[in-house]
Amino acid sequence: VSTPGPAQQELLKRYLNAWEELDIDKFVALLKEDATYTMPPLGQWYVGRDSIRTFFEWAWKDYGGYRLLPVAANGQPAFAAYFRSRAELDAPLAAHSIHVLTLAESGVSALTLFVRPDAPRIFRAFGLPLTIADDISH
Repeated sequence: VSTPGPAQQELLKRYLNAWEELDIDKFVALLKEDATYTMPPLGQWYVGRDSIRTFFEWAWKDYGGYRLLPVAANGQPAFAAYFRSRAELDAPLAAHSIHVLTLAESGVSALTLFVRPDAPRIFRAFGLPLTIADDISH
């Protein structure tokens, strides 16, 4: 596993912040113009900032918050994402997805999210808890 350089570390930090702030503009700004987004095993996939933005504008509406914890997957930088729905703001954060990022000099070129219903199985494979408290540090 290669360690990301300073520019890539900054990109990863900005990615984490965009998700945790649910800031679609900050998130999309990190993507290369021709970035791809997939969610195996689902058949949907998106190409380009505009289509990825449209998907996440729709998807993020029901979420009250995310916490991302840095991990690595297949030698690439990744995050374990935990979520809380808007309807359950007092609930612990629950396993949502593993984000595997392919980074380029100018941004994120590919984003693969391993999502529910497989998330609990995948989190266990990474040795991660299925829920976390808000106060967990990065």
